[in-house]
Amino acid sequence: MMRRNFTLLAFGMITSLCAQAQHLVSTELMFSWTASQLTLQGVFGAQNGVNMYKVIYNTTDAHGEPTIASGAMFVPDLPGCDFPISVYNHGTVYLKTDVPSYNSGEALVGRFMGAYGFLGLLPDYIGLGDSPGMHPYVHADTEASANIDFIRAAREYCEAENIALNGQLFITGYSQGGHAAMATVYEMETNLSDEFTVTASAPASGPYDLSDIQATPMASPEPYASPEYLPYVIFSYQHAYGNLFNEPSDFLLSPYDEVLPPMFNGEFTGGQIAAEMPDVPSLIIQPDELEAFINDPAHPMRVALEDNDRYDWAPQHPMRLYYCTEDQQVFHENSLFTHAVMIANGAQDVELMDGGALDHNACAQPSLFGILFWFDSLKEACSGVSVEELDKTDVNVFPNPATSMVQVELTTPGIYMLRLVNMNGQTVMEDQLQGDRIMLQTGNLARGSYILALDGDNSFRTVITLK
Repeated sequence: MMRRNFTLLAFGMITSLCAQAQHLVSTELMFSWTASQLTLQGVFGAQNGVNMYKVIYNTTDAHGEPTIASGAMFVPDLPGCDFPISVYNHGTVYLKTDVPSYNSGEALVGRFMGAYGFLGLLPDYIGLGDSPGMHPYVHADTEASANIDFIRAAREYCEAENIALNGQLFITGYSQGGHAAMATVYEMETNLSDEFTVTASAPASGPYDLSDIQATPMASPEPYASPEYLPYVIFSYQHAYGNLFNEPSDFLLSPYDEVLPPMFNGEFTGGQIAAEMPDVPSLIIQPDELEAFINDPAHPMRVALEDNDRYDWAPQHPMRLYYCTEDQQVFHENSLFTHAVMIANGAQDVELMDGGALDHNACAQPSLFGILFWFDSLKEACSGVSVEELDKTDVNVFPNPATSMVQVELTTPGIYMLRLVNMNGQTVMEDQLQGDRIMLQTGNLARGSYILALDGDNSFRTVITLK
């Protein structure tokens, strides 16, 4: 039986759901936005208003014990429509409150999802947000459970509130969230195929091969862009598995054995932790321990990393792996290797999506817009609300990436308003396409990613990169 969470009453209006619910604990309305307000926030192409709720739900922790988790749910303001579910998994955070349910920066993804007619779910993960205890970082089982139990809770909410769902399910995430998305769809297809059918997934820039490709900085004498990742993994796996060390000094050199452990309590930023780290992360590890990790395949850290690898399987749904070649934090070889293994395993519909020579942070926006537009092209639109989409095979945009010009060609001639929009939501070019092609002069635009939008009887969205 569901326990009512009265402690949340101090935060405002809360809807406590029916006692039969097995996963949903409570919902709290946080924000309501009209389509016009969303547009002013940079939500390009907002079709409707959105209501954002904080959701508390029951799940399990890294030891299989009952706990609660939180997340943000974005409900389109479209009465009478049925919605697909779209889940976005956020990247690495260290502060407990730097999460979607506290309206973090990545909550913007949820506003886009809701504004495009998806029921958007953004889990905070176990140990973050309102979930107690330490966050088990890149721990596949709890990443999956945080997603799966959130979806179950959202379904209970929708049933109680007479919100219709159309049965489609989309899963994505960026950075750590790419790993979480992969862990989730793996669990769904491997163990829960009778309950979940994934329409499409798009893991982006995720560390799917933790034990080899992404483990390089742990054994390397070279500097690494985000050295604070290493102690996050070490302390998380000690929390989850309990066998890496008896005391931090068994694994870490002084002063890191004393300075670092207290900093992973959810009250310090990644920048604060990085300031206590050497540029070469392997320098925090005891030499004997480091040698054992490198040479002994049965080393507990190596075994824990392998337990959380999520590349060696064959998805049965359409999957796109987004990445950028200059990613200095999550190496793009994760995506290339994962794709190769999945194809070798017999996967029929896994596609690599090369975002070009961008670093980890710059890769996020074009990847996420590409994912949103792909999901939008696959969703079953609510009758009478959405504009019919042009199929991607009807539009050819080249070259992409481009420098001084971009050509747009249509299979079938028509009349369309064409707009080029930057990542701040500002229209930087506007023209009318009459016929079947148009040449855009882009040499005077700043380098970066842009949204190309065509609107007429049908609509089309894609991301182009100017280099």
